[in-house]
Amino acid sequence: MLDVKFQKEIKSILFFALEYGIKHVEINKNKKPPIELIGKVHKGFMKAQNLIIQNLLILGKEKRKLKDRLKVSRRNRETNLIKTLEDKIKSIEYKESIIRKIADSIAWTILNFDSTKVKRLFLNNPQVEVYNSNLSHEIRVVEDIFQNNEFNFALLTDITSFIQIADLMILDSESKSIGFAELKEGRINEEISNTLDLFLKTNCEFALFQTIKDKDDKYIKQMKRFINQEVKNTEVVKTINSGEGKDIATGYNVFISEEVFEPVFFENTVRDMLKEVQKKKFALRSIDDCLIIGVYNTKDIPIHTAFEGWKKSCGIGFPTIDFKVFLNDPTAKPMFLCDFSINDKVKILSGEIYILMSLDFNKWISMLKKANINVRLLTKKETERINKVPDIIKPFEYNGQAIQIEYEGGVETLGGGIFEKMFNQFFRPTSIIEFIKFKEKVLENRPIKL
Repeated sequence: MLDVKFQKEIKSILFFALEYGIKHVEINKNKKPPIELIGKVHKGFMKAQNLIIQNLLILGKEKRKLKDRLKVSRRNRETNLIKTLEDKIKSIEYKESIIRKIADSIAWTILNFDSTKVKRLFLNNPQVEVYNSNLSHEIRVVEDIFQNNEFNFALLTDITSFIQIADLMILDSESKSIGFAELKEGRINEEISNTLDLFLKTNCEFALFQTIKDKDDKYIKQMKRFINQEVKNTEVVKTINSGEGKDIATGYNVFISEEVFEPVFFENTVRDMLKEVQKKKFALRSIDDCLIIGVYNTKDIPIHTAFEGWKKSCGIGFPTIDFKVFLNDPTAKPMFLCDFSINDKVKILSGEIYILMSLDFNKWISMLKKANINVRLLTKKETERINKVPDIIKPFEYNGQAIQIEYEGGVETLGGGIFEKMFNQFFRPTSIIEFIKFKEKVLENRPIKL
């Protein structure tokens, strides 16, 4: 459970991130939203971002102290205290994941809710701790950008779960473009930046050589890091804006289609179930006769444990999916973007409400086959061989076996993204099938993971 103080803090941040703009502009449903809405939304983003930074700094400081105490306790073999400290650290890390996912919600909005762009920005690097960042300079730049033009907005990338390039992601609303900026302080960084700018203008290798020939190894290493960061940023921006390029994390060529798939969701069903459990303890549904979902109000009794019995009675062996689990997936769509009330979102996070789901896997596979999609469960040895290939997105496994599909000549192994769409974004299982067919047709057998 989350403490009451933190719940209030989440509600405040969510209000600024999701509702501030709409609440401060009069909107006529029959007319185009007024232009000032953009400025108000960005003002809400700014307020949310400041609160996110404050909370991450406080949580980070507290976590450092606990980790220092934990080291001492382990040396002294204080078993009971070790368990207490580990639990406290886990609680802080859970709070951090919540705060970062709110920042992700802002980022997803800026990226127009395009998951293909989100995945290009995640490099599978360790999470950056905010207290290790040079925030004071970054915050000044962010504030200057907004003060100069409220239609522009800059998001600090270190406060998100998934943006792992540059220091800032910048939205220019007038040109409707997204850019990234590295904020390098210090005399040496400024000198390197000026040197490279001059080289790009003149393309004079001799002048570049003359400038750096007497520099020490430390300077050259810093220059190489600077160049590598700029190359990564340029490659990602090129891929996002053009739709084609190289995925930095894997090195694979990627293609982002301009064609848009229109999924059918069951989010409205979940929203209705959330309303039901305000009056009674649980609500149950079956989606497309293969996905079961239970919403439980556990404020007084942990009634959500009954889901396992229901699942068993349906003959379902697929794992139970807790909606909250996607907080730990950096590229998963943030739950805060669902059309649920802020109160319900906080209750889900605090464990007062559970949303549990599972899939009748055999039925769903039968539905794929009826849609003329060939399906084969790879053997455990075949799956193991795939997992040994370096720098690939690992396939989804069911009982240790990956799932290979073939449609109209296109063959691929299903990744976890398909099931994130089903259990986190609430694509109906039948809509997932149509999405697979759509993707194979559009990409023309391109080897891209779901």
